[in-house]
Amino acid sequence: MRANHASCLVPLALAIGCAPSRGCGENKRKEPATHPGFTTAGVNAAKPITERTSTFVKDATAEATRVDKALPAKTPPESYLKLRRAVAAIAPFLRPRASSGSVLLLGDGEEPGALLQLDWALTQGEVKPAKKGIAKVIHSLRKIDHELTLTPLSPEAALQSLSSAAYHVGLLLAGADPQAPSSTRAAMADLRGSLDGMAAITRAMMRRVAGTPVSKKAQAPSASLLARIEALQDRLEGPRPPVRRAELIEDSGALGVASRQFASALGVEVSPPYRALRPRAEGIGEPIHALTLPEGMKDIATEETPLDRFARGDGDLPDAVHEGFDLFVGKGHCSSCHAPPLFGGARAPTFDLPLQAELEVPATPKEKVKTSKKLVVPSLRQIGHTAPYFHHGGFPSLGEVIAFYREEPEIELTDDEAETLLKFLTDGLTAPPED
Repeated sequence: MRANHASCLVPLALAIGCAPSRGCGENKRKEPATHPGFTTAGVNAAKPITERTSTFVKDATAEATRVDKALPAKTPPESYLKLRRAVAAIAPFLRPRASSGSVLLLGDGEEPGALLQLDWALTQGEVKPAKKGIAKVIHSLRKIDHELTLTPLSPEAALQSLSSAAYHVGLLLAGADPQAPSSTRAAMADLRGSLDGMAAITRAMMRRVAGTPVSKKAQAPSASLLARIEALQDRLEGPRPPVRRAELIEDSGALGVASRQFASALGVEVSPPYRALRPRAEGIGEPIHALTLPEGMKDIATEETPLDRFARGDGDLPDAVHEGFDLFVGKGHCSSCHAPPLFGGARAPTFDLPLQAELEVPATPKEKVKTSKKLVVPSLRQIGHTAPYFHHGGFPSLGEVIAFYREEPEIELTDDEAETLLKFLTDGLTAPPED
């Protein structure tokens, strides 16, 4: 079973029933308001920011050229990871521009971009598609470099993108980015690159205001933001995938708050990605992250799960639930379809498009022959209370669903890991019964 690469990889379970997909128009981000003293008139005003983004583009282009020279390769070359890291550093600052170069490279939210197409070709060992993909990547990077020369990134847009980048770090940690690569090493390159970009743009912003009255006011917020970036970078060092991802995702919410406080110190009002269903702070101080339920989703969040409470800072989770979430995101490949914070139904941060997966599944539980079927991905919230499972209701227990997916070559879980994954579903995503 292999789902469409552009939308998801392998879901854990298709529980019957689906939360209605609905847009959160009230959650749409406002354009940043600018303090009168924070002028962007002229190209020189944005020069340090544009120079830094252009450097990342040139670094990415150089690595892409090395990838091209390394083909054909039996495994993705090291230069591919460096390419991804450089692109990830600028991606949050390119996406809002929706220029032809960024759409070609990163996709438009519906169709995969050149970078994801290259990832698929390299992962599958397909030489001709890989050569075609890397050519498209190089072409798109050159277009982006030219577009940045013509229309530099404004400081206001950069500050809004810092907040968006913090949220995107959480999405990457949650395995919920639809443009995420296949391999763990490439995904880690994306994470590290996102933090590289946030740090570089923060420092460029401070160079931009150096010697102005606002510089002194922004020193402490910029130092706080950089400290949070560096703390996350330290936790992501090493070759192994991160552990206790839920904690790291919560840290990305604090990172977003720090980025918005930095913007405020510079006189720019930046909105959070969306409003929380159960807020714990006001305005820019709300730590929105990839596990934060959005306002307007009360129909599928009538009861708080243990994960919900953890996500809004109300207590911790048992170690087994933390470990189960790591498996859900990592070896289980579950969150690429059952994406947090809704764990199905619709994808963050806009929540305006239904999550769909094209899967090879049996028509009935007894049939061994699988047929391709396009299904709306339901939410796994309260999954412990919604038996029987699957689109035909043929699995009485979650253990049987996990056993079914363990037969797939992509899912390599030991018996103990399967039990731990089950623990996350029943004790993390399911509200305990009332006394």
